[in-house]
Parts: sequence; C-alpha cells; structure tokens
Amino acid sequence: MLSEQLLNVMKMFCEPSLYQDFSTSTEIINVINQLSLGQLNTNREKYVISCLILSAQEALESSIQKAADSAVMSDLTKLVDELKQFQSTLLSEERVMH
Repeated sequence: MLSEQLLNVMKMFCEPSLYQDFSTSTEIINVINQLSLGQLNTNREKYVISCLILSAQEALESSIQKAADSAVMSDLTKLVDELKQFQSTLLSEERVMH
C-alpha cells in the first residue's frame, strides 16, 4: 500500500520520548503495523493515521524547504505526493462507507 520509505518516515513519529504518555507511541506503532498490512478498521486507527499523515507531511515539506541537494528534494517531494495520494485514497474510502 505505502512505500517502505514512507512507512519509515511515519515510524520516526513512534519515538516514545516525543510524548508524555507512552501509550501514544505504542498506538502509533500499532497503527503503522496495521497500515503495513492494509488493515485500518477502527475509527481510532483512522484518527491516529490522519494525525500521523499531517505530521509526516509537515515534516517532509519542512525538509524540502531546507534541502540543498536537488536529488534529496526530489525524493522528499515524491514522498509528499505519495502521502497526499494515500490521504486522498483514505478519504474516498471513507466516503464510500458512509
């Protein structure tokens, strides 16, 4: 479903030291694992992935602005495009369900 590179970017947000509540990190890891299996079932999982998408997109876009190497900038842009496509897919699936 998602490239290994994009999943790795999302995994950066699993770092427990980023959160006061350790369960946040665990929840993100669980959602990424479900995502890698192509299984987002609960509303909570969908909420966590939507927050994760926004965070990853902001981080990638910030990195693009700071990148000096055009190849790195191109790779980051491809990841942002993939993330936006994934978000669009999730939204369309959600609309179909309702």
